[in-house]
Amino acid sequence: MVWTLPAAILAAALLALSAVLLVRASVRVPWWLPLGAGAAAVLCSAALAALLGGPPPVFAATVATAAAPVSVPLAAALSRGRRRDARPLIAVAVWAVVLVPAALVVPGRVAATCPPTACVVEDFGGALAFVIATGGFLLVPSIATIGRNRLRSGSGSRAVDLVAGLAIVPLFAVWLAAAEGDVDDYTVPLLITALLAPALGALGWLIVDRIRGVDATAGRALRLGVVAGIAVVLPGAAAMTPPYLIGLGLLGGVVGALAHDAKAIVSSPEGLRAAVAALTIGAVGMLAPGILGTSIGFVFAARTDVTGMQLVATLAVAVLAVTVSIPVAVVGRRGSR
Repeated sequence: MVWTLPAAILAAALLALSAVLLVRASVRVPWWLPLGAGAAAVLCSAALAALLGGPPPVFAATVATAAAPVSVPLAAALSRGRRRDARPLIAVAVWAVVLVPAALVVPGRVAATCPPTACVVEDFGGALAFVIATGGFLLVPSIATIGRNRLRSGSGSRAVDLVAGLAIVPLFAVWLAAAEGDVDDYTVPLLITALLAPALGALGWLIVDRIRGVDATAGRALRLGVVAGIAVVLPGAAAMTPPYLIGLGLLGGVVGALAHDAKAIVSSPEGLRAAVAALTIGAVGMLAPGILGTSIGFVFAARTDVTGMQLVATLAVAVLAVTVSIPVAVVGRRGSR
């Protein structure tokens, strides 16, 4: 429908504003960065879809609007604190122009070349682009310590944190419903999933923090858990039913907390911890439709091929993201000397 792309753009823009506010205590992200990243991703994704085929260009453009809010934590994780630095901005531009369109369009195009029902890559909400590719893209630069900023969650104002934090879930619900492209039988399940899975993700992250005695505030656990709950349901949002997706949100919060605060990386830069958490959460989310998908999963449809395709797509995008990030890390490393 005509309204879906504008609705997705508006929701993504407001999500980007919330993200800018929520990292303000640690790093100043210019307001034009998420707008530019979102616009570049939308245009490049639509153009690539039109050129290669696979997903319809309008669908690719609608999902690509999520590049706006995702670019904010990506830039923050690669930053060197509150001082101005061009390197994170260049890195975000490469991610938005190269990785987001490739991850949104190419896996579906490859799957479309297979005989009918022979292979499926299920990624309704763009987890390959916004979770897997982002995690892979952060990995090498973080190890190279381009981003030395140890981020603190929050804006520095409890009122702003509250408003911005509360806005994320309903805005995500609007964006996810808009990605469906119409008001149909999927709309209500998508809205239920978008509202409840992040809440369960927050609960899962908070439980793990409390059990492990992590020295962090409940607010930090809730914010990160909401993001984990959102990320983990993106691939299967249209292929799985709400009860399983809501449970998956809880699982996303649990595995995200375990990965983010693993002993091996707990003293590492925030970018590396975010990369490991994103790759872990994204892998769980990508494998879930192959197991619990209503018409494509092993449990309900007795299909054994989808999980393998999901794993191959996940690994391929992660390798591509790491490869693309290496020149970025090298340039950033030289520029920091």
